[in-house]
Amino acid sequence: MGETIQDRLDPVTRAEVHQRLAEALESTGGPADELARHRAASGDTRGAAAAFATAAAIRLDRFADNEARQLASDGIAIGADEPEVRSTLLEVRAETYARQGDFEAARRDLRDALVDATSRPARSRLLTRMAALTAGVEDMVRAGELADLATAEAADDPGARARAVYVRALVDMNLDLHDAAEARFEEALQLFTTAGDTAGVADILDARAMSAFGFGQITEGIERFERVAKLFADNGNLLRIVTPRSTRGHGLLFAGRAEEGLLETADALELARSLGYAEGEAMVLWHHSEVLAGCGRAEEARSVATAGVELARRVQHRGWTASTLCGLGVVEIARGDLEAAATAFADSLALTEHLVMFKCWAHARLAGVLLAQDRLVEAEAHVRWALESGPGLLGQYEARLARCELAVRRGDDDAETLVDEALRLARAGGHVLSADRLAELGRQV
Repeated sequence: MGETIQDRLDPVTRAEVHQRLAEALESTGGPADELARHRAASGDTRGAAAAFATAAAIRLDRFADNEARQLASDGIAIGADEPEVRSTLLEVRAETYARQGDFEAARRDLRDALVDATSRPARSRLLTRMAALTAGVEDMVRAGELADLATAEAADDPGARARAVYVRALVDMNLDLHDAAEARFEEALQLFTTAGDTAGVADILDARAMSAFGFGQITEGIERFERVAKLFADNGNLLRIVTPRSTRGHGLLFAGRAEEGLLETADALELARSLGYAEGEAMVLWHHSEVLAGCGRAEEARSVATAGVELARRVQHRGWTASTLCGLGVVEIARGDLEAAATAFADSLALTEHLVMFKCWAHARLAGVLLAQDRLVEAEAHVRWALESGPGLLGQYEARLARCELAVRRGDDDAETLVDEALRLARAGGHVLSADRLAELGRQV
């Protein structure tokens, strides 16, 4: 009926009706999307664009990504002439693309938003997000350069600087620059604390849990991930629960508690899928496949691993493609197909430039396969490369194990010393899987 009545109104009267409805909604705090549409129908494109930006941001916070994208697109389509409003609309739409795995579209919108951004803090925020997207999808070194630009652009704005420094610290961590990462995490924590940014503080706690885990402190990482996941849950930040839950499950596998780990990765996978979080789902599929293999469910693990590789390739995420391929290799070992495992690890290695953790794992695991095939000379090269791929990283447990396997097989004079040292480090860090095998090797020398 309302549409029929509107059709009988002349354009001027119709616009006036929409204007009055918009004013009523604004005065009563009505839904921003309805306000936007009435503003647009009244001819107030500037007010409509601002309302679309508000409505899109609200939907984004509620993880209604498709609705957020549509609202942002509607705001852009009406021809927002305020650069900051257009920049905000593009930024929101970019985030919806990123969550659903369309990283090229996300970067395109972020670049366009950067053109329209007029304040330095806004430019810094956009550069920071571009750095975060680039880190896993494209190149860690390039991501570091973008984070440095974001830090410079932030100038004296503590919130913008905190975010930029935080992302730069994440890049440092992934490049095995432990001291630089810790110094930047500390700086970012102080800035977030000063600004009263509780979400930022939680991000630092999450990053430090990942840092502890990534640098081989498995027991500590497992404990920290539990606390961080609960913190994100208490804050209602569902998207951020996925990574600590899933990575905790992966850590429990290394700690010899695969069945417990399976509960974590299964829950994380369900959550990632319910949120339409494609990047997170690819990561969890990697973890979940390795944990399933550790639980003796190799065929199911292969299905999961294959799905992970396919998803990571579809969204063109180089980091998760490398990791899911590495996970597929682990699964193929569990299935007894060493040739398929070697192929998966080699495919992973081809993607690991500037991804030192995945490079270390792939070299170490490929060395293990070659040793099982009595290809000791080839294995030796991969052992050396694994040991050189970041001395402080989690994958070093498997690199040292491969070195010990090689030394024992060859009857090297220092085999016993190597095994004893590797076993000491594995037990200290909580890497039970390698410790158990090293103990067996110790009985052979």
